[in-house]
Amino acid sequence: TPKGGWHALIGSCNWLASDFTSFETSIRLRDSFVVGSLIRKLAGLAQGRPGVWNDLAIELSVLGRRVTEGPTGGGRRVPMRLIYGSEHASLMLEARDRARERMFVLSHRIGLAAHPVALLPALAAVEANGIAASIYYGRTTGPLSGAASADLVREFGSKGLNIRPIHRPRLHAKVLGWDRNTLAISSLNWLSADPSEAAPYREIGVLVEAPNIAENFLARFDSAQNA
Repeated sequence: TPKGGWHALIGSCNWLASDFTSFETSIRLRDSFVVGSLIRKLAGLAQGRPGVWNDLAIELSVLGRRVTEGPTGGGRRVPMRLIYGSEHASLMLEARDRARERMFVLSHRIGLAAHPVALLPALAAVEANGIAASIYYGRTTGPLSGAASADLVREFGSKGLNIRPIHRPRLHAKVLGWDRNTLAISSLNWLSADPSEAAPYREIGVLVEAPNIAENFLARFDSAQNA
């Protein structure tokens, strides 16, 4: 920033390939500790395959440490935490256990991994607490055909889980939220990926708890569908 601070954006957009016409969701982070921690993880991604520290990885590591130790800055602060790799699956279980009113998932793709990673936890929350649960996806992937996805919609719909394909706008966002105040924004396709512990930084997200953040996001999403 002009004053020497650092911001970071985490979300669904493929910055080097996107035509910026899809419905994307990103969050801008300004907290120096969180941004510095993220930069230090990028340093790990910049290493060579054997884990050799090249010049870029070293530079990012030094920068991340400097940003982490920088001034916090002003403004309102809310609880948040970074999410890496397989922690996404654990977060889905956390949503299952904590949701009391509703739960929703947005994903660019839906595939076979959706069943154990996202659909079963969401269904468990519906059955245990009577919440409203909605699943939105843009397209099928892998061996899951259009006909199979229609069967999936009917099967889970009969049990109270609303699964909807979204064609307008073209959906590329990757979001998990529950109730009114909890939202997770990520690079992970919640309905088609089962992230491995062996590649912890392949998918990165952030969980934020702030007044009405989930409520406001859903209002934006509804508005985009009706535009």
